[in-house]
Amino acid sequence: MKTLLIITILVTSLFLSALEVNHDLPASLMSGDVPEIKLDVREGFETTDSVTLYYKETGNMNFSEILMEKGTETDPVFSISLEEVANYKTGLAYYFSILSR
Repeated sequence: MKTLLIITILVTSLFLSALEVNHDLPASLMSGDVPEIKLDVREGFETTDSVTLYYKETGNMNFSEILMEKGTETDPVFSISLEEVANYKTGLAYYFSILSR
């Protein structure tokens, strides 16, 4: 069974109060399926330029990074599917870096 050890949201923004995000753990982390990581931007989507996901297998020292796909104004979500994570044996650790204007 995979466990999630770290979830940290790092926000890089001049207007921190104008940005509100939500993240729920993907159920697929526990089932061994390919997880789709989503970050909902509830306020400030229009000023959010990008979200980068940093991730690693639990126990590894180095994080990999990937730019998340930006949704639309009507679906303000950043998301990414991580196929290689389905093969992780010990679990997944990840955090977000959010760049907004």
